[in-house]
Amino acid sequence: MDFILTIVILLTFCYKDINEASLKMFDCINVSDEFAPSRRLTEDYSVDCDLYENKKWVYGLALPMIILLGFAFPIAV
Repeated sequence: MDFILTIVILLTFCYKDINEASLKMFDCINVSDEFAPSRRLTEDYSVDCDLYENKKWVYGLALPMIILLGFAFPIAV
């Protein structure tokens, strides 16, 4: 019981930061010209939002965190 309570308290403290970090993974900006269209991550312009590698992180980590921590955690607590 103490372990579960500890996890709930830690997630409550980290709730805002984890949600913000997860949402930032979706925030892309269009930095294209007419010859080379490109969308880049707002936090790090070296990350191309259209690449498969980035989409793996977004849909494999950020989206589940938003669903689980953003919606399910407040309902469960």
